[in-house]
Amino acid sequence: MNRTTAAGGSEPALTRRTVPPAAWTRLAAALALVASTVIAGWLVQADRFTDANVGASSRVADYRTPVLTSVARAATNLAEPVGVVAAALIVVLFVVPRRRRLDGWAALALLVGSAAATMVIKYAVAEPRPPARLWAMAPDSRFSFPSGHTTIAAAVAVTAIFLANRSASRWTVAGAVVAAVFALLVAGSRVYLGVHYLTDVLASMAAVAASAVAVSGAWALLHARAEREGGGRGAGGDSDRDAGVHVRP
Repeated sequence: MNRTTAAGGSEPALTRRTVPPAAWTRLAAALALVASTVIAGWLVQADRFTDANVGASSRVADYRTPVLTSVARAATNLAEPVGVVAAALIVVLFVVPRRRRLDGWAALALLVGSAAATMVIKYAVAEPRPPARLWAMAPDSRFSFPSGHTTIAAAVAVTAIFLANRSASRWTVAGAVVAAVFALLVAGSRVYLGVHYLTDVLASMAAVAASAVAVSGAWALLHARAEREGGGRGAGGDSDRDAGVHVRP
């Protein structure tokens, strides 16, 4: 199927055959990862896994101190999903340079996609929270698997790494390191506070991975379209040479 150009000629339309196979593979892999995480969530609700999770959380609770609990609560509060996504939107609209604006939208898509994948998994699995006797603070929802706070923190870390890779400035690299440490702190805090099991935190990582793979697939599609229509210009609005990054769909 051809499309008529401004010069009166025609060029091939972007069809499944003209799109890099890796793009479809990545999108399919993202769906498969979400489905696998849901199945894992059903499996960990078996009695023996639940008993192991409760036992591990009980041992963690034995090491609580007032100082550590305050740090854990602070980390949790900093990873509130609504605030983090709002901050990301501000970065996309006002901080990311205009010629790098698509990078910002990709980062926002990763954050929103991670949150969406987490909600799908959470309601599909519907795993109850750990016993109330383990809570050091009240949970914000009924279901435990996966951890929403950990998802957001991990998505911020992956986003920061993506932006650091695209620009390679010392500030973005430093931000990526800080974001990665913060993600680990939030993940630990959710288990420490007794509102999530370790398996919930691991499921959050899977949700972020699924979102990252999906965004990667969508990026490959955009890049293929941009190269076809723009004479080799990359999806970010600059040529790959100018951007200093070679994107290989």
